[in-house]
Amino acid sequence: MKPLVLALTGFRSYPSLARINFTGKRLVAALGDTGAGKSSLLDAIVFALFRKSTWDAREPRHLIADGAQAMSVEFTFLHDGQRWHVHRTMHATNPNAARHHLKNLDTGEETDGATAVDNRIKAVLQMGYDTFLRVGLLPQGKFDQLLTATPKERSPRLRELFGAESLELVQQMAARHSHTLQALLSDARAKRTPMPDNPEQTAMEAGAAADTATAHAEQLKAAIERITALRSEVLAARATAASATSTAETLSTCAVTDAGATLDALEPVATDIAAQHAALDQRAAQAVIRERELTAAITAADAAGEGQDALAQAAMILKTLAAHAEEHRSERDRLTALAEQLAGERDAITEAEAELAEAAEHAKPLAEQARAAAKTSARIRACAITVRTALTTALTAARRVAGTASAHATAVDRRTSARDDLGPVEAEAEAARKAVTEADTHLEALRRHGTAAALAAELSPGDDCLLCHQRVPDDFAPPTDTDTVELTAVTDRLSRATTARDKAVERLVGARAAVTAADEAVLEREREHHSAQQTAQETSADVVRAFADLAALAAETPTGFDAESASLTLTAATAALADPIADGTAPLEQDTAPITDAIAACEQAAATHAEHLQAEGHRRTAEIEAGRTALAERTRAHQRRTDDAAKASERHARAVAGTTAQISTLPSRIQAMLPDDAIDVLADEAAAAAATVTARQAEVQELFDQREKAGAEKAEVLGEQRALDKDTQARLEHPLNKLRGQLDVWAQSVTQAITYLDVSDQHQAPKAPAQSEGVKSVSGSGRVRVVRGIPGGRVVPGGSG
Repeated sequence: MKPLVLALTGFRSYPSLARINFTGKRLVAALGDTGAGKSSLLDAIVFALFRKSTWDAREPRHLIADGAQAMSVEFTFLHDGQRWHVHRTMHATNPNAARHHLKNLDTGEETDGATAVDNRIKAVLQMGYDTFLRVGLLPQGKFDQLLTATPKERSPRLRELFGAESLELVQQMAARHSHTLQALLSDARAKRTPMPDNPEQTAMEAGAAADTATAHAEQLKAAIERITALRSEVLAARATAASATSTAETLSTCAVTDAGATLDALEPVATDIAAQHAALDQRAAQAVIRERELTAAITAADAAGEGQDALAQAAMILKTLAAHAEEHRSERDRLTALAEQLAGERDAITEAEAELAEAAEHAKPLAEQARAAAKTSARIRACAITVRTALTTALTAARRVAGTASAHATAVDRRTSARDDLGPVEAEAEAARKAVTEADTHLEALRRHGTAAALAAELSPGDDCLLCHQRVPDDFAPPTDTDTVELTAVTDRLSRATTARDKAVERLVGARAAVTAADEAVLEREREHHSAQQTAQETSADVVRAFADLAALAAETPTGFDAESASLTLTAATAALADPIADGTAPLEQDTAPITDAIAACEQAAATHAEHLQAEGHRRTAEIEAGRTALAERTRAHQRRTDDAAKASERHARAVAGTTAQISTLPSRIQAMLPDDAIDVLADEAAAAAATVTARQAEVQELFDQREKAGAEKAEVLGEQRALDKDTQARLEHPLNKLRGQLDVWAQSVTQAITYLDVSDQHQAPKAPAQSEGVKSVSGSGRVRVVRGIPGGRVVPGGSG
């Protein structure tokens, strides 16, 4: 088994569609980290073949990928030269939604249903699931199971692997047939045991016994005649008289008087039946001989390939052979003309390819010129952008010089104004600080006075003072308490003074900060002005250098670029913009328009020249590409026609080979009537061969008809023989059997009569006459023998002894 294509969806590590093509690969390795899905591919192959996994054969539903509702596996493999495609699906929750389908892609055979597909795949591979895991696919950790298995476990695997199971089935079938044949042989032997070993010899012995019995009966007849002659002597014996009389009466009663007449009547019947048997035997022999001759003739015709089926097939082949040969000839001529046409077209394509190659070589210098012009134009354009950028930067720097000069003058004015405003603010702040100091001093004095009055009010003469720790004199009088209105007024004055001081301090801080900021602004504007001047000089130098670069590049263009004139114009423009008295609102392009116009003209001239060359190069390239496209399409069309012609030639060769193969199946003498090459068969030759086949078909059919008539003749003779046997039984055997019974009764009566006589009265019994006297055999068919020679006669069946 060789895998070709494996496709799986919703299967273990592959929730989405994955497709692996093994076609054309002799050795395939699956590489990846742990859990990447390598074993899942092997599980998919095992599930597709046996509806099981490599590690759990009971429930394959766990193979469905996490989160997937169903899984699907399609596997195409090659076995014994035939391609098989198996498709299995399984649903996670609905077992009835599963689908199992197997198809032979070469023969079209299809099988549906899980069990049917399992059995068919096992029959195709000649091995089951367990054997496949041991010899066809080695799962992880189980590769040595076949090697380490016991002989008892290994034998079934090896028998299944090498197809020995089929041999065992044949052996068992042969044993059953042998047992059946032994039983049939035993039954045949049991039926043969009671039969005589030599039926013909037994019949002859029975005939001899019958002749002996007949002779004995004749002796009895002679004895009876003697007894009749001595009847007078018997009557003399009184002791036996009654017995003799009775015996005589009995013998008289049992006597058979018409035996001779009966035998005479049956003799012509036996003769007629014997003649009929002989005639039927002769007809049967002739029919058998004729049938054998006809069968031999039919067999010889089959051996020569001229049997009915072979002739019918030959007639069908010859019916369309001429038309097929004509089609083959027409197709051969068409393919020859097509090959010549394709060869001429191939030469024309080769010539066109050479012309295109020459045109491409001629277009290369122009393409080089166009590329060079395009590069020059691009460099000029890039340089122009650089020039414009540098020019704009220089003009902006010049204008910034004027701006920084104006900003520096403004900063100086602001610093002077800030310094002028600082003096009054400082004087105001000092006055506010003095007012706060005075109010605070006054409030503190009032508070001390109030505290002393409060403490003194609590002291008495002779107490220690809480402040000075001295004894209070006896004449101490506590001072009066401070006036509350006065204290409130002083507190309000202090609050107003503090607020005014804080505001003055804030204004002073702001004024001083304004002076400091103005000083810093003047310094900053001064630095900016110097930087702007330096930048203006540097940018102007950059523009002059860019003018020089542009002029060097523009030297390759028809118009060129005047770098000196542009530099003078730039100097004048920057000087005008750097003057702080000038109007700085004027646009930058106003004074540099001649420069920008010259740059634009240079760019346009270079671009126009490059575009002209590129357009011409593109035109020629387009013509060449169009020619190449047309030639490629022409080549593809020619290749398609060539491929079609090759396929048509293959089909033609297969068709001719098929016709040749059909002719090879014709009888040899029919093949001799046709040309050696099937494509050269003409209508007259095919018609002559068909007529010969038709005539031979009639001859073979006549043989079959005659053999059928011979078979019918055999059946008819057999029917007549069976009818004659029935007639023999009715007309001959039944009367003879009746006569024999009557004679047997008379013989028994004679025997009884002899026993009644006294020994002394018994006379010598007369001897029986010779058998040759009056004996006739009328059994022409070997079935009945009629014997005569005694009164009444005796009938002995010849067939039964």
